[in-house]
Amino acid sequence: MRVRGNHRWTVTFAVAILGMLAGGVAVGQGGPEVTAEVTELLGATEDLADDLQVVVERPAREDATVPVVRRVHMAHVAEDRYVWALEFDREFPRVGTWALLYLDADNNPRSGRQDKPEVIGSDVHYSARGSRASASVHNRAVHSGQGAPVRGLVRGNVAWIADDIMLFTDGGRAEVRIRTLVQSDQGGGDSSDWLTVSVPVNEGRTKPELPGEDTLLFKGLLREEVEPGPGQRDLPERRETPVVSFAGEARDLEQTGSVQRRSVAVNLLEEAGVTRSDELMSFGMPFEQGAIFDPAMIRVLDAAGAELPTQATVTSWWPDGSIRWALVETLVDIEADASVDVAVEFGSEVRRAAVTDPVTVSEQDGELVVSSGALQATISRERFTILDEVLIDGEAIASLPEGIVVVREGGTVYRLSGGAPE
Repeated sequence: MRVRGNHRWTVTFAVAILGMLAGGVAVGQGGPEVTAEVTELLGATEDLADDLQVVVERPAREDATVPVVRRVHMAHVAEDRYVWALEFDREFPRVGTWALLYLDADNNPRSGRQDKPEVIGSDVHYSARGSRASASVHNRAVHSGQGAPVRGLVRGNVAWIADDIMLFTDGGRAEVRIRTLVQSDQGGGDSSDWLTVSVPVNEGRTKPELPGEDTLLFKGLLREEVEPGPGQRDLPERRETPVVSFAGEARDLEQTGSVQRRSVAVNLLEEAGVTRSDELMSFGMPFEQGAIFDPAMIRVLDAAGAELPTQATVTSWWPDGSIRWALVETLVDIEADASVDVAVEFGSEVRRAAVTDPVTVSEQDGELVVSSGALQATISRERFTILDEVLIDGEAIASLPEGIVVVREGGTVYRLSGGAPE
């Protein structure tokens, strides 16, 4: 639903009457709870609850397997600061689900992303995952380079997003196009069409300072403003990057090797006085030329002959394509100050079993999500932030949304997130 000007109250009143006639609560009544935590973290004013307007309302979906965005609330805080609240039909999961808000900030489909039909015109897309939110900028013209980084948090069934961004305004209102998308790692999703929405602009307000942040952190420069011009630096030519020989697969699957089955005993001694469970053990192991050609023919057995979860990576090859050195990694249990015997078995008759619950890597809108089950790390492919977020059992334990930030004497700020990873 698109609501403008004074018509908002007429529409809301009509919806409320219909809701009472139906004997239930009218959709669109009330709004998300604006707590002190939300106001402070987003850099909003005490008027945020009054400023928020419902700009999108969507019907319920009984068949949905993911949280559905029922309402989008939007408000202008002050100057170039805006807030959005995505209200879902259920509590938003901390793991395995992400929500995206696509924003055509200049209300011009010909700028911003042009690579996919469903996101054409998107100048910025905000991503809510876990307990926080982040942003990927596709049109630098809508960011002055002097604003604060995007802020966000997820509480219950609401994802909050705040950004200092230049939006298209007309007649005292900010008018933009938005689209929402929710997806799950397990499949299934929910999305809306592009909708044009608007909210009144609060003239004359000053945006609040953000908590616990040095003001210098919000005065970074764009890359083109600090990058030396032609002839201003004399750097040696970049050396050719050597080829990395690491490999997890055979070079020649037709070769069987001279060894059918051989076992090498390995004794592990725990000397730190710590009992260890599923402790990672890794070591390099050499092989004679022609012995084996496929790292899948390497496995590790415990003292009882049971196979342990194992990974073998080739780090060096013989000229005939057989394995010269391999990095062998496995998980072992060992008591404090004790020793344990394992055996590395290899040969053409050996076939390593597949690892249950392996590490998975998924990609969605410029982000790589690496998950090992309990631990989940999000890495941006569009901004060099190292790690956007790290979760353990759904709880955020680390976040570097701006990457490494270096403040030079005099106040110049350099952000690692300003450049794309190579």
